[in-house]
Amino acid sequence: MKAGERVYFYYCGMNRLDTLLKMAADKPHDPFLQYALALEYVSLQQADKALAFFAALIEEHPAYLPTYYQYGQWLESNGQNTEALRIYTQGHQLALQLHDTKTARELQQAMDNIED
Repeated sequence: MKAGERVYFYYCGMNRLDTLLKMAADKPHDPFLQYALALEYVSLQQADKALAFFAALIEEHPAYLPTYYQYGQWLESNGQNTEALRIYTQGHQLALQLHDTKTARELQQAMDNIED
């Protein structure tokens, strides 16, 4: 394999959603897999399931920083700007605590875009 190539792993004959569900069943406390499932449900336009996974991530893995931007984006795209602003703000505060200036800046820009 060449450096930089992306490898997509699928269990035999399973689509991406089925693969993620299987992997999450094997590692139910892995926030990355929960995050990947939330994003997969967004791409499949299954709003209820996407919302459930995002909300669970915030509740069960509040320090998993990538959740806040994507969850806020999803909320904005569904017309829930007030809730998006709350999620962005929560993530921004966490990013500052973790000294993650890049993510803090991205979340601040997202917050600014809502307020404009």
